[in-house]
Amino acid sequence: MQRCIYCNCEKLYTLGGGYKKCASCRRKFSPKKIACHARLLESFCRGESATETAKKYGMYYARVHKKFMEFRYSVACHAQSEFNGNLSRVEEYEEYIYLPICKRRNIEELYGSYDILIFDYGTKIYTTLIRVEKRYNVHNSEPKELKKLFTNKKIAKLRSRENKIALFIDFFEERMALFRGVGKEQFFYYLKECEFFFNYDEAQREAILQKARTHMP
Repeated sequence: MQRCIYCNCEKLYTLGGGYKKCASCRRKFSPKKIACHARLLESFCRGESATETAKKYGMYYARVHKKFMEFRYSVACHAQSEFNGNLSRVEEYEEYIYLPICKRRNIEELYGSYDILIFDYGTKIYTTLIRVEKRYNVHNSEPKELKKLFTNKKIAKLRSRENKIALFIDFFEERMALFRGVGKEQFFYYLKECEFFFNYDEAQREAILQKARTHMP
């Protein structure tokens, strides 16, 4: 590695443990870790799972999963920044109740549903979660009553049945089916990953995440 990853300076000092130090910004980094990061970033942006990636590179699953969660966090921050700057461009929106496919046979599982609000703002989709238990008084409703509420109280502003939000929902359902055991504390970040993949192609994803790393403290 001939340049600093932070400021692009060509003058680097070699330190112990394989680290490099920039003569300009004075920051340290490990070329070996940078190379590993680049491989994982490419796998993530291609849509490969943490399990696939760990097997491919002979790495521990926990390490790959942790790095993928860091990518998802960066993705969520990027999505929020983009949406904040384009609020005036919101054209359509729809509330969408999501329940994993494996839980849909049992009506009692409705209590564990996710309430997602999806916005179309020009060329992109933005998603956010609503507190389903607060909006629908989940714990004081019978399952059949709750199912009706989910249908009748749904928020929506759509111009037609064929719209970008409908395309995103199909994409989201298909992609989420690839994951197993996504917990409630992590669901938001998997949702933002799906949004990210829907909005950008592979090259754009890599560019956004590389830029996010460059600006990390």
